[in-house]
Amino acid sequence: MSNAADKIPAELAKELRTLAHDLSNALETIVQATYLISQAGPPESSRRWVELNRSSLAGSGENQSEAASDLALAELGSGSSVWAQARA
Repeated sequence: MSNAADKIPAELAKELRTLAHDLSNALETIVQATYLISQAGPPESSRRWVELNRSSLAGSGENQSEAASDLALAELGSGSSVWAQARA
């Protein structure tokens, strides 16, 4: 069965991977800020927002990671893996 990522042109896949990397960096900043706020012992009225932020970020991180993996495989061609290419 063909994967949608296999149909992405290499140049577009590279640009999308760059975008995914930049988004990942932005998300990581928010993750760290959320952690620091939670460690500071926010008032009860703010804890709900910290937990909402944490749960939303968890889902976003998984989606971003999956998309980046698909794009990496599309860029290398079907049947290849990033690790196999790096070792070659």
